Amino acid sequence: MNSNLTPSKAPENLTRGMLIGFLGIAMFSFTLPMTRYAIQFADSLIVAWSRTVVAGLVAAALLFLMRQRRPTLSETFLLFGAIAGIVFGWPTLSSLSMKYAPAAHGAVINGLLPISTAIMGAWLARERLNASFWLAACIGSALVAIYALWEGAGSLQSGDGVMLAAVVMGGLGYAAGGTCARTLGGWQTICWALVLALPLSTAASGWALSVYPVNLSMIPLSGWAAFAYLALISQLLGFFAWYAGLAMGGVGRVGQVQLLQVFMTVCAAAVMGLDPVPARTWVFAVLVVAVLVWVRWLGGREKK
Repeated sequence: MNSNLTPSKAPENLTRGMLIGFLGIAMFSFTLPMTRYAIQFADSLIVAWSRTVVAGLVAAALLFLMRQRRPTLSETFLLFGAIAGIVFGWPTLSSLSMKYAPAAHGAVINGLLPISTAIMGAWLARERLNASFWLAACIGSALVAIYALWEGAGSLQSGDGVMLAAVVMGGLGYAAGGTCARTLGGWQTICWALVLALPLSTAASGWALSVYPVNLSMIPLSGWAAFAYLALISQLLGFFAWYAGLAMGGVGRVGQVQLLQVFMTVCAAAVMGLDPVPARTWVFAVLVVAVLVWVRWLGGREKK
């Protein structure tokens, strides 16, 4: 099945792409809080790599049952970019960062992900964005840096550098996957990425379990539920909608829907009661959202 989701300049297609992308972002918004909770019962590397194994096995079954075609050579190149970014890079680095920083704090650092996605989209998808976009991107980056320094009492927290690296890898994975999904299809793209990564993710997960042994019988049902969410929603189903939205409306433009994830993740962390959320976190989350709204409406359009 070839979805041929070449992005269109028609406003209704952009709106549709943003709505579909929003469904993915809504599912992603609980990723950091769920990760923060899951690593209480198993090492962060076990959580990061084992979730990709479970998702990969489900993806393989879906591709087999739906009789999907194999990706072309050019699509495979993009799939490896997605694998580096969102199969290994983002899960590993974001899981490690949650050992050192609250989920709400990580959510604001994660506010740079729309900009990272747009930069990678300009490179991989050859989308051109105007000067207003890049000006707003710099202002948004400065806000995030100020917040990180304030939270760290004048210095970055231990997990900030790791979270920033996760943002870079996430942008790469989103842009590569969104570009690939234009011809391969949204859900097919994430499924093939997970299947191609399965040998390495299985080996990595096995190694982590041998180095950081865990008594599986001691993990409560809530811990298993958090892991299941990460494997089946964050690593698989969320990308069905997200990649389809990026392919339909354009990586740079639809990628700005991620601005909502900052606020949604902060809310998720507060609802789950995992971390205290100081007032300044809400203030900076709103400021980051405001700047990224500006990015979307004033500068997030392709040059004609």
